[in-house]
Amino acid sequence: MGTHFLRRTPLGLPDKEGPNVHCALWGCSGGQESLSTHLARHADSRGAVLDFLWPVFLLLGIEHMVIAPGITKVSPLDFTDYPFSHSLLMASVWALLVGGIYYGIRRNGRGAWVVGLAVSSH
Repeated sequence: MGTHFLRRTPLGLPDKEGPNVHCALWGCSGGQESLSTHLARHADSRGAVLDFLWPVFLLLGIEHMVIAPGITKVSPLDFTDYPFSHSLLMASVWALLVGGIYYGIRRNGRGAWVVGLAVSSH
Protein backbone atom coordinates (compact mmCIF):
# COMPACT_ATOMS: atom_id res chain seq x y z
CA MET A 1 0.00 0.00 0.00
CA GLY A 2 1.38 3.39 -0.94
CA THR A 3 1.64 6.30 1.43
CA HIS A 4 -1.15 8.15 -0.36
CA PHE A 5 -3.59 5.77 1.37
CA LEU A 6 -2.32 6.57 4.87
CA ARG A 7 -4.20 9.09 6.95
CA ARG A 8 -2.09 11.93 8.21
CA THR A 9 -1.97 13.29 11.74
CA PRO A 10 -2.74 16.98 12.38
CA LEU A 11 1.01 17.64 12.12
CA GLY A 12 1.10 16.10 8.62
CA LEU A 13 2.93 12.94 9.69
CA PRO A 14 1.78 9.49 8.50
CA ASP A 15 -0.53 7.81 10.99
CA LYS A 16 1.28 4.60 11.97
CA GLU A 17 -1.19 3.63 14.71
CA GLY A 18 -4.10 3.00 12.36
CA PRO A 19 -6.65 5.14 10.63
CA ASN A 20 -9.11 5.44 13.52
CA VAL A 21 -6.83 6.53 16.36
CA HIS A 22 -6.41 10.15 15.34
CA CYS A 23 -9.87 10.35 13.85
CA ALA A 24 -11.38 9.64 17.25
CA LEU A 25 -9.15 12.25 18.87
CA TRP A 26 -9.27 14.98 16.23
CA GLY A 27 -12.63 14.39 14.52
CA CYS A 28 -11.08 13.92 11.07
CA SER A 29 -13.37 11.14 9.90
CA GLY A 30 -14.25 12.64 6.56
CA GLY A 31 -17.91 11.77 7.12
CA GLN A 32 -17.25 8.05 7.48
CA GLU A 33 -17.53 7.57 11.22
CA SER A 34 -20.31 5.48 12.64
CA LEU A 35 -23.14 6.91 14.72
CA SER A 36 -21.79 5.32 17.88
CA THR A 37 -18.34 6.82 17.29
CA HIS A 38 -19.75 10.28 16.68
CA LEU A 39 -22.02 10.18 19.72
CA ALA A 40 -19.26 8.79 21.93
CA ARG A 41 -17.03 11.72 20.98
CA HIS A 42 -19.72 14.26 21.87
CA ALA A 43 -21.66 12.52 24.65
CA ASP A 44 -19.95 14.42 27.45
CA SER A 45 -20.68 17.86 26.04
CA ARG A 46 -24.27 17.11 25.05
CA GLY A 47 -25.05 15.24 28.26
CA ALA A 48 -23.74 18.15 30.32
CA VAL A 49 -25.92 20.79 28.67
CA LEU A 50 -27.77 21.34 31.95
CA ASP A 51 -24.51 21.92 33.79
CA PHE A 52 -23.47 24.48 31.18
CA LEU A 53 -26.81 26.30 31.49
CA TRP A 54 -26.80 26.50 35.28
CA PRO A 55 -23.93 29.02 35.67
CA VAL A 56 -25.38 31.21 32.93
CA PHE A 57 -28.77 31.26 34.66
CA LEU A 58 -27.00 31.89 37.97
CA LEU A 59 -25.14 34.91 36.59
CA LEU A 60 -28.34 36.24 35.03
CA GLY A 61 -30.12 35.97 38.39
CA ILE A 62 -32.66 33.43 37.13
CA GLU A 63 -31.44 30.68 39.48
CA HIS A 64 -29.94 31.07 42.95
CA MET A 65 -27.43 29.61 45.35
CA VAL A 66 -25.86 30.62 48.64
CA ILE A 67 -22.29 30.11 49.80
CA ALA A 68 -22.56 28.33 53.15
CA PRO A 69 -19.18 27.05 54.38
CA GLY A 70 -19.42 23.58 55.90
CA ILE A 71 -22.78 22.66 54.37
CA THR A 72 -21.18 19.61 52.71
CA LYS A 73 -17.76 18.01 52.83
CA VAL A 74 -17.12 18.73 49.16
CA SER A 75 -18.58 22.12 48.30
CA PRO A 76 -19.76 25.18 50.21
CA LEU A 77 -22.52 25.86 47.66
CA ASP A 78 -26.13 25.59 48.83
CA PHE A 79 -28.30 25.32 45.73
CA THR A 80 -31.49 27.07 46.81
CA ASP A 81 -33.38 26.94 43.53
CA TYR A 82 -32.55 25.96 39.96
CA PRO A 83 -35.88 25.23 38.27
CA PHE A 84 -34.87 26.15 34.72
CA SER A 85 -31.75 24.02 34.41
CA HIS A 86 -32.35 20.96 36.58
CA SER A 87 -36.08 20.43 37.17
CA LEU A 88 -37.62 17.32 35.62
CA LEU A 89 -39.96 19.33 33.41
CA MET A 90 -37.28 21.67 32.10
CA ALA A 91 -34.75 18.85 31.69
CA SER A 92 -37.29 17.25 29.36
CA VAL A 93 -37.73 20.53 27.48
CA TRP A 94 -33.95 20.96 27.14
CA ALA A 95 -33.65 17.34 25.96
CA LEU A 96 -36.25 17.94 23.24
CA LEU A 97 -34.60 21.19 22.25
CA VAL A 98 -31.05 19.79 22.04
CA GLY A 99 -32.27 16.62 20.31
CA GLY A 100 -34.19 18.77 17.83
CA ILE A 101 -31.15 20.93 17.14
CA TYR A 102 -29.07 17.79 16.62
CA TYR A 103 -31.66 16.43 14.20
CA GLY A 104 -31.82 19.75 12.35
CA ILE A 105 -28.06 19.76 11.83
CA ARG A 106 -27.32 16.06 11.26
CA ARG A 107 -30.68 14.77 9.93
CA ASN A 108 -30.25 11.65 12.01
CA GLY A 109 -33.36 10.62 13.94
CA ARG A 110 -31.76 7.85 15.99
CA GLY A 111 -28.87 10.10 16.93
CA ALA A 112 -31.30 12.85 17.96
CA TRP A 113 -33.07 10.42 20.31
CA VAL A 114 -29.75 9.35 21.83
CA VAL A 115 -28.64 12.95 22.33
CA GLY A 116 -32.00 13.87 23.86
CA LEU A 117 -31.82 10.92 26.22
CA ALA A 118 -28.26 11.88 27.21
CA VAL A 119 -29.44 15.38 28.14
CA SER A 120 -32.50 14.17 30.06
CA SER A 121 -30.60 11.43 31.89
CA HIS A 122 -28.29 13.98 33.43
